[in-house]
Amino acid sequence: MTREALLRDPRTATPAPGEPSVSPLGSTAREIQARFAETEHALDERAHLDLSGFPEPEHRVLGACQRPLAAHVIQRAHTFQQEHPAC
Repeated sequence: MTREALLRDPRTATPAPGEPSVSPLGSTAREIQARFAETEHALDERAHLDLSGFPEPEHRVLGACQRPLAAHVIQRAHTFQQEHPAC
């Protein structure tokens, strides 16, 4: 897009729906944002993991791993809410 075209019609600077937009974030912030998304996805997978197909001993061990993870997430959420009440 040329400067002249933008001066003629500034609306052309707005991406059309479906067009990829340029992120206002720097590379480090984009990397952290991606890691947040990956972590959220991993937590969703682990929290809703169906352990019913495992033999009983494995089910017990995996459940024993899953419960402290859930407790840790809950504790972190409480701490975050206390430290950032506006969020």
